[in-house]
Amino acid sequence: GRSQVRARVEDASGSLEALWFNQPWRRRQIALGQELVLRGPVVGARAAGLAMPQVGTAAKPLPAEPELLPRYAVGTGIGQEWLRKLIEQARERLQGALDEPLDERQRGRARVPSLAALPSELHAPSNSDAATSARRRIALDALLGMQARLVTAARARGPGGAPLLAASDNFERAFRAALPFEPTRDQERAFEVLGAELAAGRPLRRLLQGDVGCGKTAVLAYACARAAAAGAQAAFLAPTELLAEQHWIGTRALLGALGLEAALLTGSTPPPERAALVARLAAGAPLVVFGTHALLSPAVRFARLAVVAIDEQQRFGVAQRQRLLDKGSHAHLLLATATPIPRTLALSLYGELEPLIVRDKPSGRGALRTKRVERAELAKLEPRLAERLADGERAYWILPRIDTSTGGRGAEQTAAQLARGPLARHGIGLLHGRIDALERARTFERFQRGDLRLLVGTSLLEVGLDVSTATCIAIEGAERFGLAQLHQLRGRVGRGPRDAWCFVAAGESADAAALERLDVFARESDGFKIAELDLELRGMGELVGLKQAGASREGLPGADLELWQLAREWITSDDALRERYLAGGRAASIA
Repeated sequence: GRSQVRARVEDASGSLEALWFNQPWRRRQIALGQELVLRGPVVGARAAGLAMPQVGTAAKPLPAEPELLPRYAVGTGIGQEWLRKLIEQARERLQGALDEPLDERQRGRARVPSLAALPSELHAPSNSDAATSARRRIALDALLGMQARLVTAARARGPGGAPLLAASDNFERAFRAALPFEPTRDQERAFEVLGAELAAGRPLRRLLQGDVGCGKTAVLAYACARAAAAGAQAAFLAPTELLAEQHWIGTRALLGALGLEAALLTGSTPPPERAALVARLAAGAPLVVFGTHALLSPAVRFARLAVVAIDEQQRFGVAQRQRLLDKGSHAHLLLATATPIPRTLALSLYGELEPLIVRDKPSGRGALRTKRVERAELAKLEPRLAERLADGERAYWILPRIDTSTGGRGAEQTAAQLARGPLARHGIGLLHGRIDALERARTFERFQRGDLRLLVGTSLLEVGLDVSTATCIAIEGAERFGLAQLHQLRGRVGRGPRDAWCFVAAGESADAAALERLDVFARESDGFKIAELDLELRGMGELVGLKQAGASREGLPGADLELWQLAREWITSDDALRERYLAGGRAASIA
């Protein structure tokens, strides 16, 4: 067994035991009554002690303790002090041996140290800020290496045989003139970027990311219109019939003004109409078809599919998106979301999807506030909500389940209870997945007209409801929804000039972590930040596989939009830097 040396030490505060393993020479170092300074980890729950402490004496005092002391994963027989000394020797040998690829301006923008300072700041940081900055440098270096490989691979692919969707100046003017609003600056930029890439012959792979209410649908419609105007076809995929129908209704007038045709294909499409539309698609008729999962059916074939646009793409699986894309030959792909699921955000950050960001919101909108409340407080909302509804406003009440069969209140029970209170006279509608599609459409039409002013439902209401008079949403059992779902639900209100509110209440079984997550959601209104939080919480998944969440097996750092943007910018604009990272000059080796 191992030898042990034990010593009882005391000072004015009390006494404890110090213990050393396999250091028999400590018996000669320590004398009874000697004054010592001990430094080491405190162990033991009942009787505290010092395990393997360092010993300082008057003749040989301990060195000054740094603010931060690194601790390494060590094996049997390897001590922290011995390993630290080895690493310190290695740091000294590295002095002047590291060739810096980034200039001072770039390091300043990224807030990272030089390679010359990195070994010291990584293993013996002067303070916590320096340690954070050193870790950022390691993450940035990994991203630069990844971007160098991705950019090189993308350039090597060449044109790729994608459909050439050129458009005349007349089309560009006519499209903007047909819009029922003045495009924002970000929308105009998106039109220009997509216009150039659709005509370049290389398959477009874009993630259109914009917060709820930023006008992403108009950008999707632009790409689809370019396909139809060039005599090709576009597929516009939505996760629900309600949303697909709304997109079709809201966009067909725009397309019609351009002399283009729009069609709708869902599970509710009558068989004769479905057969006729499927035949036209197979024959190559130039049109934009809006639809749900019905578009994924093997019976639906496209002769000239040039653009695949997918709205609320986080609601679709990886294989589903690929199935639709495979119906064309090198078709362009444009995904849209306010809060992408981890794998899609990771692909945008590190992989094949190039982000296209739309941040600007139309002017003249009221403020949107979010508050976490206790479940019991929701009843107090009813009188305040009744006042808003009486003033012509609309509201939503969301629950995570349809009925009480799985525990807790359901949408059906809640609608019945609210119908017995002050909100009843304003009209209450119920929407969930078990209700017939035609009945759901009728209920929503009544809500838009104002015959019903409160909609009670499930996450079915997460996307697609664009009612400018909706100003309040209450979400029960909010801990059962993901951050992306909560943000989408919140986006159903605040689309008009009046101020809006989102109230979230957790269920009785919610733990402290769930409540903290809801508090974070209530404080954060930026969909981009929420997407980053979701990536940090769930992981990015596999960039080269199908796993949508979890740890990255590629070893990439977590989400940091700023570092990614800098890495992409520098690698795409500086061929020398790209070649350098391709050659393997990576600072991460010193970590």
